[in-house]
Amino acid sequence: LYSEEDAKNAQPYTDPEIKRSSLAGVILQMASLKLGRIDDFPLVDPPAPGLIRDGYRTLNDLGAIDANNHITPCGWDLSTMPLDPQLGKMLESAFKRKVLKQMLIIAAYLSIPDPRERPFEKTSAADTAHKQWASEKSDFAAAVNLYDALENVYNERSSNTALRKYCQQNYLNFRRGREWRNLVEDLTVIIRERSWESAIGNNALNEFDYDALHMALLSGLPRQLG
Repeated sequence: LYSEEDAKNAQPYTDPEIKRSSLAGVILQMASLKLGRIDDFPLVDPPAPGLIRDGYRTLNDLGAIDANNHITPCGWDLSTMPLDPQLGKMLESAFKRKVLKQMLIIAAYLSIPDPRERPFEKTSAADTAHKQWASEKSDFAAAVNLYDALENVYNERSSNTALRKYCQQNYLNFRRGREWRNLVEDLTVIIRERSWESAIGNNALNEFDYDALHMALLSGLPRQLG
């Protein structure tokens, strides 16, 4: 909700996406296509210099560009993935650390709104329902546990109706859950194209090295480390 005064003073149109999004992926793709620097490109709606600096800094943190802003071998590798560079870095690191199966789920999870719902009038019931997937070791492991539960329901009953009912009973958004599953399938296709299937293994989803998983996550989010 907002006041009438705020409505009158609001901009008539939303800012173009390039002015309010991370530019790391755009800069990396431009570098891989040899289109020059983004601040020299004749864009109709050029982004703010601060956003451009943040984009270059993110790529430098990931090792995708060097100190002279030239694309590195890692950058060339990330540019071939149809993903945000940070998520691509996580998958690359997860492949090396043998936690790729779990990272596919987490990377997709980080790309969508949280599928867990918490209605104001039923916060206690929602919290109780969500605790069944909690992990003492990691909030990210909780996402893996949730995905595993959704997959078990779907595979056991082979029905979207059963999955929808499960989501309603456990305060989950069915459409987001379905979007999550679709994204995991899309990422799995990328893994197959890169011949990384061998890193997925046959172990259960909840059997993995927690330290390896978190190191893979941090490789894509170095400035989130506290």
